[in-house]
Amino acid sequence: MVIQRGKENVISLIPGRLQADGHSHTVEKYSKFAYSSKFGFSIMRSNVTLAECAPDSMLAFEAYGYFFVKDVIEPEFTVSEERLSFSWSPIRGIHVDTVIEPTESGHVRTHRITSDIACTAYDCGFALSTDDRKPFERYEQGEESSVENGDGYCEVHSLEGGGKGQVLIPDPNTNLMHPKTSIPMAVYQIHPGTQTIRTEIRYL
Repeated sequence: MVIQRGKENVISLIPGRLQADGHSHTVEKYSKFAYSSKFGFSIMRSNVTLAECAPDSMLAFEAYGYFFVKDVIEPEFTVSEERLSFSWSPIRGIHVDTVIEPTESGHVRTHRITSDIACTAYDCGFALSTDDRKPFERYEQGEESSVENGDGYCEVHSLEGGGKGQVLIPDPNTNLMHPKTSIPMAVYQIHPGTQTIRTEIRYL
């Protein structure tokens, strides 16, 4: 685990867990790339739509009409102040080697994806409150997307792999702390074979 500290915000960057168990919502509690004391995290309602999946701080894959995220990681992983490196598979036929590098403003994720199928990948930032009763801004253009409110911001920028910036509006009440949220993300088209995508997440 790597800890980052910002203004009224503590973030933990983690590789994930090695084994699954029978408890409820362990994927959401232990398998995201980052957790924030200010933004909280979202709970998946289902994997039928992206809005119900609400995959904040995760790399979600759309395949066979459903959405799949990281559950457990493989036994070989490394954690240091400079980087976290680990491998995982969201579904049979897709394998991911992920490296997370902390930066002064957030972190950079590099994913080496080997896939047997064509699919879509969504590399997501934090879920921020977008309550209609308080000011907020959503932005998406080119390779960038962002959400900002009075409590903070999260920006997502595709650095490699041709990602497009989009903002996801998850279903209401999928977040632990806020009834309505928005998630900035970079959307990538994945082709059969091996390719690398790289995404910068800024929030500090």
